[in-house]
Amino acid sequence: MVNIARERSSSYSSVHTPVISSEELSFPDDTFIYSITNVNLMCFTDTRKGAREIVRALQHNRVVIVIGWTVLGHIEIIQEVQAQIRPDETPFKPPVPDIWLDSGIPRPCYRVPGSK
Repeated sequence: MVNIARERSSSYSSVHTPVISSEELSFPDDTFIYSITNVNLMCFTDTRKGAREIVRALQHNRVVIVIGWTVLGHIEIIQEVQAQIRPDETPFKPPVPDIWLDSGIPRPCYRVPGSK
C-alpha cells in the first residue's frame, strides 16, 4: 500500500510516505490539521503514547478521528471454524489487549491535554 502511494505521489514534492512507529512520530509538533486513525489504536503497544503523539503532531485547531470496531464479530467466526477443523488447539486470539475484545466494556477514551 505504501509503495503504491509512493508511486502515485512521486511527482508531488510535498507528499511524503514514511513508514514510522505510531508511538514515536518523526513529525514536528503542529504539523497536521487532521489525523484519521483507522482501527489502529488497538494495535499500538502503548495506546496512551500513540494517542499523545497523534495530538502532538496536530496544529492548534485540530481534528482527530479515530475509527474502530464495536464488536470484532469475525473473531468468533474464525474461532468457530477453528474448533471444527482443529478442536485440540487453543482458540485463536488476536494480538491485542483483551479490553479491545470485550464488546460489553466501553473502549478506552483518552483526553490528551490541549485536545478537544
